[in-house]
Formats: sequence, structure tokens, C-alpha cells
Amino acid sequence: FFLMIRRPPRSTLDRSSAASDVYKRQVHGINQRMDAELASKKGRVIVRNLVFTLNQSHIKELFAPYGEIVEVNMPINNTNNQNKGFAFVQYKTYKEAVGAISKLNGTMYKGRIIAVDISLPKTQYKQYEKAPPKDEAGENDNTAKEIDPKEKPREAKEKFVEKTEERKSKKGKEAKPEKGKDLKEEEKGDKDKGEGEKPKYIKRNKFNDKTTLFVRNIGFDTTEEDFYDYFSSYGDLNYAKLCVNKDTKMHKGTGFVQFKNEENAQRMLDMSKQIEAYYNTQKDKPEKGTDENELLEELELGGRRLIVLPAVKREDVEKVKEQSKEQLKNQDKRGMKFLQEGLTNIQDFANPQVLAPEMEKRIKFAQDKEVHLKKNPNYTVSTTRLRVRNLPKRNFTNADFKNIFRTTVDEFVKAQPKEKRKKLLQEKLVKQAKLMFEEDASEAVEGTQGKTKGLGYAEMCSHEVALHCLRKLNNTLIEKRNLIIDFALEDQRKLLKRKLKMEKRNSEQPKTAKKPIKKKEEKKGKPKAQRKLSDVQDPEELKRLLKNTINRGRKQRIKKKLILMGCLEKPSETPKEVTPKEEKAKTVKIAGKRKVKEEDEKIEDEIVKKRKQQKNKKRSEKRKKDDQFEEDLNYYKKKILD
Repeated sequence: FFLMIRRPPRSTLDRSSAASDVYKRQVHGINQRMDAELASKKGRVIVRNLVFTLNQSHIKELFAPYGEIVEVNMPINNTNNQNKGFAFVQYKTYKEAVGAISKLNGTMYKGRIIAVDISLPKTQYKQYEKAPPKDEAGENDNTAKEIDPKEKPREAKEKFVEKTEERKSKKGKEAKPEKGKDLKEEEKGDKDKGEGEKPKYIKRNKFNDKTTLFVRNIGFDTTEEDFYDYFSSYGDLNYAKLCVNKDTKMHKGTGFVQFKNEENAQRMLDMSKQIEAYYNTQKDKPEKGTDENELLEELELGGRRLIVLPAVKREDVEKVKEQSKEQLKNQDKRGMKFLQEGLTNIQDFANPQVLAPEMEKRIKFAQDKEVHLKKNPNYTVSTTRLRVRNLPKRNFTNADFKNIFRTTVDEFVKAQPKEKRKKLLQEKLVKQAKLMFEEDASEAVEGTQGKTKGLGYAEMCSHEVALHCLRKLNNTLIEKRNLIIDFALEDQRKLLKRKLKMEKRNSEQPKTAKKPIKKKEEKKGKPKAQRKLSDVQDPEELKRLLKNTINRGRKQRIKKKLILMGCLEKPSETPKEVTPKEEKAKTVKIAGKRKVKEEDEKIEDEIVKKRKQQKNKKRSEKRKKDDQFEEDLNYYKKKILD
């Protein structure tokens, strides 16, 4: 067999060589562009451990004083439209970037300690991660060669951050075992050492009520290493573990810590109790530099306030849950005790005889109220505001509605002892009493604001007064209607908005400087009464009284007396001179009024004429119908008779 090998023609070889040259030029051009991009991105800085709610504007404000910023890039998470915890800042020069790193690295910003460093390209960063760390300082570190040694970064403020850095440096210094060594020999060597390096995973000790703690409100970006390092700064630990969700493989924001000494664990519990007590009593934060401020900054990890509680056994968890539920019921923040008050508890009313149809109404109202409270957790039962139903719809005003409550409140005040009565009289007992009117103004009655919806609201100064009014007025007759009164529902969001508006309005008003009031010395005996004018006969004394008196009526009486005595002249009763302009204005006004009256009269006359015409048309139509009916009747009568 013979094989024939043909040589390709010259033209094809030339084409392939030309294509390879083009490819080489393209690759060379791409490399040149890549080098130019890397050179331009030398001043690129990366910022880590940012708060997730920050924007690009916050980063610009932070980095602007250290140099000219070309670009700020902040990656955003599409699921929640928040940043991913890091950002890139591009400076114009490398020196500006180094200056920003030296001043901002390890500083606190918006409750977190930020890490600032030179940003590397992806290829270099992957090589840096794969390469094993070396003992000598400066090796395998891309940033150490170019940053000046004089410009050191600021030291971190928290202890746990320092510990994490130490631990990472220790891990880097650990050398890898040589290839030739046998694994069995290494295991033997480790056994012979006895007290050598600790194993990576320590077995948990038995549960102890006094040393184990349960921690809540842990940030989702904190790792178990950070958690361990933070609590180890307060004492020696047996373990520190985060509670991990099996499905998501993320921690739940809770964890367990076990100290070796009981004193350290107790100190952490006392500290958390003090912080919670402060936040429950006072909303405003204390000033910097005070002891309270230092205490509040203690239990903070990743910008979050940790809540430390004593741990409980798994067997006792259900008991603790039941106890917490009972405590919440006893607290009754939503006023659930007064849900049925005024609707179904008839025995407490002043008039307990309720008819069956009215009782059905009351039960329906109570059920609707309960449904509203279950649907919306922002609704609460008020303890001072009353809702009144079944009111008269006509000839009933707000004043009449308010008088009903005033009379009952006056009776309540009179029945109280003297000391309590004085306190109540100083306050405004009926704060508000308002009726709900219908929107249609056409149904308005003369002397009233319109037709009511049969519903009103009244607010009292205290719960005691409101409860008395509710029980006294419930099921009472007003214009043949039995009143239905209960505690109204309130939306906490609306109340908060109203409060903020009031605070804003008070802050915007200019505060007038009050003059210091001089305290007069208390004089014994009764205060002197004013002198009667009939007793005063001296004109000079009367003139002096006229100057000193403020009362307008008293001044007029003194002037009359002085005129009768001849010491004062009567005021001239001559009319004032009227200018031609004023006369013209008066005439124009009078003419305008006349024109308006004439136009109104014309319009009224036209309306009256139209009405009369309509009436006449209707009458004529009726007459025609009646006449036609009579004619039809007569026609049929004749037919039947015939």
C-alpha cells in the first residue's frame, strides 16, 4: 500500500500565517489595555464591614477629605435593595489612597469598625489567597511594598478585633508538614508531647446553670470566631457556639457561652440587666465621656446591643415559655381587660335592665371589637376615651353631648373627699366630647350642625373618671334611646404621628423669654378692698385714681363724677367732617348694594315664575287626564246600556 501525502498549496499557508499575526496583534493590544487599566486602578481602595443601610453618598462624605474621588462603586443585593457590606473607592493618585487607609482603617463608622485596604484585581487576589504565608514580614503582601512605614493605620478600638488579627497571624505562621514525613510519625509525636497545641474542636462540658449563658440579638454577619473572641475578652471560656439553622445553614441570631468561672458569668448578667434597665427608663442616650455611656458601649458586637440571659435546660424550655406568656398576659399592654367593659357586663351598670334585642347588639359590637384587635396588633383599648352609640340623630349638638358628661363628672367630684376634690378641680375633667356628623349638608336642621350618625367620642382626664361615666350613663334614656357606651379602640401609629406633630409645632414656635416673677412677702390678714367712689369727694384724689385704675368701667364712673363736679369738660359731640372721597365711597357702596339687591330680586322673581309655570302645567295635565277618563266612562256606559 502506498500513502500519498499532498503538500498544501502556498496560498493556504500564507493565509494561516497572516491569521496568526492578526491574533498576536489582538492579544498584544488586549494586554496593553489591561496594563493601562491596572495602572489607572492603583489608587483603588476597598472598604469592608459596612452597615447594610448605607448609600454611596455616605462613602463619598467619609473619603472626600483625603483626596479627589474619581468613582465610588457599592454592590447592591437585589433581594432587599441594600448594600453587601463592602464598597470600592477610586482615588486619582496612589498617595491619596494610602493616606485614606492610614487614617480610616480600624476606625468606628456608624456603629461598626471598618477595614480599609488597597483593592487588588481578581487574578492577583486569587494568587494571594492560594500562596502559603511566610514568616518574614513584607513577603507575600502586595500592599506592604508600596505603603510608607511612617503612615501607620489607627489601632482598633475593641478587644475582640485585636484578638482576631492575632489569631489570623498565628494561623499564617504555622508551617505545613513536609511531604516525606509519615502521618503516623506525626501522630506519635503529638501524643508524646502531652501538653502541646489544643485540638481544633473542643468537647463541650456538662451543662451548668451558673456558668452557661444564652445570648440574643447577634448580628447575622458575625462569625463564630468573632463571637468567641469577644466573650473571651471578659474571661476564660469552655466554649462559645452560635445556634445554626439546618435548612439555611445560617445562625439564628442567638448563641450559648460557657465561662470557666462563675464570677465572670455573673458579671455579664449584671451588666446586661443594668443596660436594659437604663433603656427602659430613659430613651435619650447619655453624653460621651460619662460612666453611663461607657457602660452602654460594653455589650456591643458588630453594631448591635447583645442581650445576655441565664441558659435553661432543654427539658425546662417549655415551662419558661409558658411563664413568659403568663407574664405578658399580666402586663396587658393592649388593655384587653376592658374589652367587654360597657357591653356585656350588665351587672356593673347603674341601670342593669337591658332588653333582649339591645343585648344582641351589644354582643355583636363586642365580637367586632375582638376581631379588629386580632387583625391589627397596632390597635389598643383606650382607658380614658369612650365611644357612645345610639345617640339621637336630630336636634342634638356637641354642647348637649358635652353637658351629659359634665353633669355626671360633677356628681363624681362632689362624692370625693376634700383632698382628692381639690386635685380634680385643678384639672380639665372632660377633655373632649365630639359628635360624628353625616356629610350631606342638605339634611341639616336649623340651629344644629346637621344630621348626626348616632355616634360620639368623649375623652376624660383619668381612667377612674371615664369608668364612672361609662357605668353611670350606660343604658340611660336620652330622647327615647338607650345609650351604649364602651372604651374606644386607638391606633398607636396615629397617636405617635400626632405626638410628633405637636412636638414639631412646639419647637417651631418662638420661645418668649419669661420675666422673673418677684415673690411678694405674704402679709397677715385679709387683702385691702378697693375704695368706694361715693366716699371720695376730693377732685385731685379722683384724678389720681383715674390714672392708676385699669378697669374701663371704673374709669368711666370717675370721669362722670368729675364732669358733675365741674373739674372736667364734656367731650364735644360735634360730628366729624366728612371728606369728598369718603362721601363718594359711601355712595358707591350704597349703589352697589342696591344693584345687588335688585339682581337678587330679579333672580327670585324668575324662580317663582318658573315654579308657578310648572305647577300650572301639572294641573292642566291632570285636568286633561280626568276629562279623558270621564269621556271613556260615558262611552262604555252607553254601550252597555244599549
